[in-house]
Amino acid sequence: MAIDIIVLKDQGIIKLTYSPGEITQEELEEHRGLVAEAITESGIRNVLVDLSGLTQLPPIVTIIEHNAALSTQSTLRTAKFAVLCRSLGENEQFLETSGLNRGVQIKCFRSMENALSWLGD
Repeated sequence: MAIDIIVLKDQGIIKLTYSPGEITQEELEEHRGLVAEAITESGIRNVLVDLSGLTQLPPIVTIIEHNAALSTQSTLRTAKFAVLCRSLGENEQFLETSGLNRGVQIKCFRSMENALSWLGD
C-alpha cells in the first residue's frame, strides 16, 4: 500500500493520502513511524488522513490494534487526526470510537472542508 505524506507548513497540517488497495497491520505500523517522524521534524500535530481512495477500511481487529498503538506512542498520542472517508458508516464510527476510547483525538469526515475546519479548532 502506497501512501504520500506531505507537510503543509502554511496550513499547519501533515497530510497522508492512501492509494487504493488494502492496508495491512505491518503497513500501518510503518505509517505510524513515518507520521511520528513528520510530527517530530515539523512540530505540527494536526494530521489529515485521506482514506477516501480506499474501497474499505482495514478489518476491525486491525483498527483496534492500530488505535491502541497510537495511544501508547507519546508523539502520536498528542496529535489530532481528521480522517477523510468515502462514507460514514459503522466501520468509520468504530474507527472513531475505538480511538476516542483510548484517548486518541480522531474524527471521521466525508468533506475535506469539514475535516480541515475541525483540525483548525
